Amino acid sequence: MKSAGLAILFLVVLNTTVFAQSDCTEHKSLVLPVAAWAMELATTATSDQAKAAQGNNAFAIELYRQLRKQSGNLFFSPESISTALAMTYAGARADTAAEMAKTLHFTLPQRQLHPAVGALLRDRNTAHDGYQLKEADALWVQTGYSLLPEFLKLTKDNYEAGLNQVDFQGATEASRQTINLWVEQRTENKIRELLRPRTLNSDTRLVLTNAIYFKGDWEEQFKKEDTKNEDFRLSAGRAIKTPLMRDRGALGVGGIAYSCQYAAIAGSVAACSDSRCDHAEIQDGSSIRA
Repeated sequence: MKSAGLAILFLVVLNTTVFAQSDCTEHKSLVLPVAAWAMELATTATSDQAKAAQGNNAFAIELYRQLRKQSGNLFFSPESISTALAMTYAGARADTAAEMAKTLHFTLPQRQLHPAVGALLRDRNTAHDGYQLKEADALWVQTGYSLLPEFLKLTKDNYEAGLNQVDFQGATEASRQTINLWVEQRTENKIRELLRPRTLNSDTRLVLTNAIYFKGDWEEQFKKEDTKNEDFRLSAGRAIKTPLMRDRGALGVGGIAYSCQYAAIAGSVAACSDSRCDHAEIQDGSSIRA
């Protein structure tokens, strides 16, 4: 009997608000400057894609080091965050651009970065055998505000991000529902209420969304009848009872062969419950503990 597949859903929302100071008048223009090279979409070299992926991996590790300091479970998508912020990076200049590039580990010039990220995005959205993986981006801007055509072209050509006009100012709740419906449709109806009531307000001017949907079967199937409630160790001195799938087989990790009970997806270790195999080195040099 085959076990159920694994479904993973991620979504990033960047909510950019604009506040008018008391001595200023709010202008109906939202300027995200983009250089003229955005009009030129040359073929992206594979090396650029590799550099973009390496940068995202470095960002993921640094972000994890920060988030792991918090208590509780941790589940996040560094790729979603990086992709969404890459779109805003396209409109950044001077010190802002430099700080974003440093934090996000963007090592390529903008002229090369966005086509490289776009090529990786298109590859992820290509049909795959054995699993579903879909990613979508969108821009939601206040009706009456304008974005530079160069910026819109860059985000559309590289991130497939369409521009949607909504009335945050006059119809905040309707705007929230519109965005939630977009999210629901692109996550196979799994995320239905991403933006809770009062998440947006009349000062909201721009929202960027990134959604990822993944569903796939285990590379090595698990028998449902073998699932048992066992200890899952949260730390060295704390464990909780949780249903654990079980299987036994040879598992090569970090060049060392282990024989233990394990869960694997796409060839990567997800969990290892045998006491002889409670610490394993994985390919990137980090470690996992059962």
